[in-house]
Amino acid sequence: MGLLEQAVDTLHGYFELGNDRRPVEAATLVACPECPNVYDANCATRVVAETPADIDHLLADVDVNYSALGHRCFKIDPLTPPPFVARLVVEGYQPAVELQSVLETSVDIGEPPVAIRPVADTADWLSLAKLLRMDHLESARKRSVECWPQAITDQMVEQKKRKAPGVQFFLARVDGNDCAFFSSWPGVNGIGKVEDLFTVPSFRRRGIATALIAHGVADARRRGGELVLIGADVDDTPKLMYYRMGFRPLLLYSSYTRTLPPRSAPAARGGRGRAG
Repeated sequence: MGLLEQAVDTLHGYFELGNDRRPVEAATLVACPECPNVYDANCATRVVAETPADIDHLLADVDVNYSALGHRCFKIDPLTPPPFVARLVVEGYQPAVELQSVLETSVDIGEPPVAIRPVADTADWLSLAKLLRMDHLESARKRSVECWPQAITDQMVEQKKRKAPGVQFFLARVDGNDCAFFSSWPGVNGIGKVEDLFTVPSFRRRGIATALIAHGVADARRRGGELVLIGADVDDTPKLMYYRMGFRPLLLYSSYTRTLPPRSAPAARGGRGRAG
């Protein structure tokens, strides 16, 4: 198995972790009935359907298995057959693309400018949930849209709890304030993943994000992830910071989503309100 295949295995495994996982003939169906509005918890991964008949069969299977949901979502990697991706476009699916970069070297930032601790108890989870809501509100303001209800943020927190302790979440504290969070996972096949970076705006440009990344990378490697992946929206600036830290661009990983006729509440696209 080469680096690309290993990385893809880790990326799919991240979304499968903590959720129901049902392999079918041409994909793996991931589901979490307790978090129905989180796209990343209710999606199809590892798609291999290529012929028109196989594609028809998989789309029908997905409709049956996700009939209670207001969305359909597929995780698309560089190994996904192009005819399947093309069919999703015809069917009205919209892509959200992430650049996945890999770190093969060390990250040395010297003395971290912040106290970092693992999320370990109820108080820590409440603090993380507060920061996550701030992240969602900021994201909605940037896009000039209404933020989804608190209940959907709560479902995303539940998703994080389900992935723990395999995925370890961290909080950063400055001057007595929890001001940032991040997570790390050793992944599979020696390819780890760090994810979910957010810093309160008033605490940015102090080296906190860099310290969290270095801490997360060290944790993933300590638990078996020799190489480490990090994702960034292709139209956002963090990818440049990751590149300067030594992360090498490796692949594009996409969420193709189709929203069905409106239900009672808007759905959330990803673990932090975005794909990935």
